[in-house]
Amino acid sequence: MPLEQILARVRRALLLDVSVFEDVRDDAPFTKGDIVAFLEDKKIATRMLFSGNITKQPYFEGRVYRTVGPLPNADTIMTNTFWIGVYPGLTEAQRRYMADCVDAFFASIVPGTPTV
Repeated sequence: MPLEQILARVRRALLLDVSVFEDVRDDAPFTKGDIVAFLEDKKIATRMLFSGNITKQPYFEGRVYRTVGPLPNADTIMTNTFWIGVYPGLTEAQRRYMADCVDAFFASIVPGTPTV
């Protein structure tokens, strides 16, 4: 999915007061850490998605368990996904600020990226 479509989807969700769950593709020109650090620096809280490959959790260290093959999709979710939560108490101005910061991040990564 082109960056413009990702940007539009994230911005639309923020303005509609919907939590945003986003995967950063392996071939993206930025990492999950890049966008999370940028947003956190702008006082926009993010969270890691509590999901993914449960076998990588500390509880499983030294335990015997089985899987049906490798779990590449679960690994991707665990390492590349984050979310921006919203709640009904946010004002339209606060949601717009969050959306504008997402615009600014994409513009800083890919100059010339159109804002929505």
